[in-house]
Amino acid sequence: MDDIKGPAAVGCVPIYYGEETEQAWYNYVKALTNHFKDRITHYEIWNEADIRSFWYPKTPNGAELAYLVHQTAKIIKDVQPDAKTGTCVSQLRNFKYIDKFLSSVKSEYLDFFAVHAYSTVPEMCFKEGIAFVKETLIKYNHTNTEVWQGEGGYPSWAYEGHHMIPKGCNDERPQAIWMLRRYFLDVSLGLKRSSYFQMADMWEKPYEKATEILKKPAAHGILNGITYTPKMSYDTITNLSAIFQTDVKPSRQYIQVRDIDNATSIDLVATQTFVYEKNNMPIFAYYLPSPIELHSPTRSSLIRIAYDLKKPVIIDPFTLEVFLLDPEDCDIQGNRVLFDYTLPIKDYPLILTEKDVFEIIEE
Repeated sequence: MDDIKGPAAVGCVPIYYGEETEQAWYNYVKALTNHFKDRITHYEIWNEADIRSFWYPKTPNGAELAYLVHQTAKIIKDVQPDAKTGTCVSQLRNFKYIDKFLSSVKSEYLDFFAVHAYSTVPEMCFKEGIAFVKETLIKYNHTNTEVWQGEGGYPSWAYEGHHMIPKGCNDERPQAIWMLRRYFLDVSLGLKRSSYFQMADMWEKPYEKATEILKKPAAHGILNGITYTPKMSYDTITNLSAIFQTDVKPSRQYIQVRDIDNATSIDLVATQTFVYEKNNMPIFAYYLPSPIELHSPTRSSLIRIAYDLKKPVIIDPFTLEVFLLDPEDCDIQGNRVLFDYTLPIKDYPLILTEKDVFEIIEE
């Protein structure tokens, strides 16, 4: 392969380097599938093909990604018939690219379609982007394709000029808060999988892309690089694992934030609310999506729900503190039997639910 920027040719697309290189790719895929077929069930074909950092040397092209997926997935499924194959994109805002790919790819090779979610705040255009992906899958009859959040994260440290965090920011808390908001959002949208990038900071060796090599990339890990000691986000993802077990799913129950101390009308519009259910019991969540890097203070808010909680509790998924509420403290509003609670609101989700929904260990 000529004209590659790094020794591993990361992001250099084999279909652009002649028949010998393309065949070498297929030989590699066949050998890889034979090696892993008893351990691996899902294969994601290529990484972030919609950006130049990983689609080189030509301009990203949805139809040509579909060709690469077809040829590669066919080999995988020939070797391992029950294997699931799919691909991913980096930018949800690239509607034209996604439409072109989904109009070109065959459903038999697209068991899942993953989006990689990186933004300064996880809520930015995400609901709208996922809605577009789901509608476009239906449009082209990919009715059995699962939608994943296949990769996303926020660094606790980054080099100057990084696109996600302000200059000079070196703080573990924003990373943990970003993670909390990411997972509550992903679960609310019914995404089949939600992945966090990454386990440990990649500081042992340089990080290679198609067009550049970073000697010290941003610190996305839940473990520190070199020392492998846990960060705040390590405990946070542990807490999330306890909350979002397999029996937690989105619900159509009602929750509304009616008022927040010292808040503008824009704050109220921006406030995020989610409702899930577990064992037919509602789990309400809400927060004010302040900038991730700010340690925004806790405020008081008026929360309205349409469900009579008998033993209401507030659970803080960041600290895992649990606060028992007095059901007599809620105000009943009107004939619809709406229940108002005056509760704290933070820059990350708090949970309002019945005490018996989760196993709570009292100390």
